[in-house]
Amino acid sequence: MQMNNELKSVVKAFLLIFIGFSFTSAGYISWIYNLVNYVSATTADFAGEVAGYLFQAIGIGLFMWYVKSKDDHIREMMYGVYAADLFCIVLCLVGDNSYGLFMIGMIMNLLHGAIAGHYLYYLGLNVDRNKTALVFGLAYGLSNIFTWLISGNLLNNISIILYVVMTAAGIATVFYCDSYDRPKTNEADNGKFMDICLLVFMLSLVKNIGFSFSTADISDKVNIETSRIYYMAGLVIAGYINNKSRRLGSIMCLLSLIIPFISMIMVNSNIGIAIIWALNYVFYGFFTVYRVIVMIDHALDKGQYHLIPVGLLVGRLGDALGTTAFIVLKNSYMYQTAISAVLYCLTVLIFLKVYNSLYASGKTRNENDLTKAFYKEYDISDRETEVMEMLLQNLNNKEIAEKLFVSASTVKFHIHNILKKTSCANRKQLLDLYNNYLNQ
Repeated sequence: MQMNNELKSVVKAFLLIFIGFSFTSAGYISWIYNLVNYVSATTADFAGEVAGYLFQAIGIGLFMWYVKSKDDHIREMMYGVYAADLFCIVLCLVGDNSYGLFMIGMIMNLLHGAIAGHYLYYLGLNVDRNKTALVFGLAYGLSNIFTWLISGNLLNNISIILYVVMTAAGIATVFYCDSYDRPKTNEADNGKFMDICLLVFMLSLVKNIGFSFSTADISDKVNIETSRIYYMAGLVIAGYINNKSRRLGSIMCLLSLIIPFISMIMVNSNIGIAIIWALNYVFYGFFTVYRVIVMIDHALDKGQYHLIPVGLLVGRLGDALGTTAFIVLKNSYMYQTAISAVLYCLTVLIFLKVYNSLYASGKTRNENDLTKAFYKEYDISDRETEVMEMLLQNLNNKEIAEKLFVSASTVKFHIHNILKKTSCANRKQLLDLYNNYLNQ
């Protein structure tokens, strides 16, 4: 029964992300394709990848404010968000002037942000953290395939029907995903939180200064939806790597920052722009997964659950500022390279600080290698793993019960099973066994 419930939570989160991102991604592409009929490519880039990203960040922030201040009615709010987003997308499809398309597009992006905040919040609350990266990477990646499959219908006569169906699917999924129980909230570690935010911001900033997916590149050789197939590959690979090892996932994210520098060189060569887009989309998957997962992990560790979507929020701010710099500097190769290099060095320093605080203190290896091996060796179930993690934080039975929303007797039952499986007489022996295992 327990495994059944855990599988259901994974499926629910997957569908919520898959449908939510498919809907918002397709809506965004339809809006951009219509907008470029009335404005220049540079103006479209400012609208979509600067102003649009800023409004997405605002939408995520508003969702975070709502879940922090409200204990219920999240589902009802999301019904309204999906309905309003459908209305905005329809207006973006039929709009025929630049000013109107820009204004309604900003509202649409704000609603897109709320949808993204919602599915990340649900993912963090309901899926075991050892699975969050893979679930997110797979759902995000496969939604790109879906967007590619329907790309021919994003601006034709049946597009409105398509968006109505997607809205209905989104609302139905929200209705089905009805668990928003929030465990006890603790005090945040503001120092580490700010370091992670700064790192995510800098990663996104440097990446976009080096290369941004410019609307001017769109042609018979470069297609947004087709290029996102490569994005899918990067997302799935990054999700798998982060699922196996958070350390390796973070290192791969940092190494991916080399790709924008390679792109700056390639742009001035005879290499096709389609290859550059494909290369950047593959490695962009590592940024997308890492900036989401690193903040989910921090929010869960500190019990600050409303902060779960903040990684994407800060990433969008970095995307917007980086794209602005890219547009301004793209014809000044020397300045673009110099600024990117300086910011890259600063990002490496921030990365080392965050990396040491997350992975080099306490456990010598993270929970996805030795710790995971410990749980596997002693046949510790997923629910028992959650209890064990809280035992490692020296929480008592009552505190564990509050966090898991179960009774104290249920907690005692799980602890009894853990002690039995590990042949330990008490908690002290269990913790000694665990620590000895990590230090072997």
